[in-house]
Amino acid sequence: MIFIIFYLGKLADKNDKKVLRISTLFNAPFWIIRLFLLSPIGFFFSNLLSSVTSSAIFLSFYKTIYEKAKESKDVVHYFLFREYNLAIGRTLFLIFAILTNSIFWMFIVCFFITFSYLLLLKEMK
Repeated sequence: MIFIIFYLGKLADKNDKKVLRISTLFNAPFWIIRLFLLSPIGFFFSNLLSSVTSSAIFLSFYKTIYEKAKESKDVVHYFLFREYNLAIGRTLFLIFAILTNSIFWMFIVCFFITFSYLLLLKEMK
């Protein structure tokens, strides 16, 4: 697994936009697939493939964030702003989980939230 992540990191260094787009499109369906794979083997393989695509997303996402921070005049404020937004997103997700009280809807919401990484590509153009 570590060799795959290392290879994905090399790919993200060369073309982070393409890696982010492809890994997002491959990762999102795993949220729906996990709802139907209830056997231990099915869950194992679904989780394995999802972790590979999630790693590719995070590698290219953080590469982009660090490049933007390097271009920024105030790096500390850039990362604080990013962390505040992540905390707000987590809080809203937790509130939605409490209100719906349904694991099914949480997986559906995660499916759509995964596509939010593609919004970063719009900003990068």
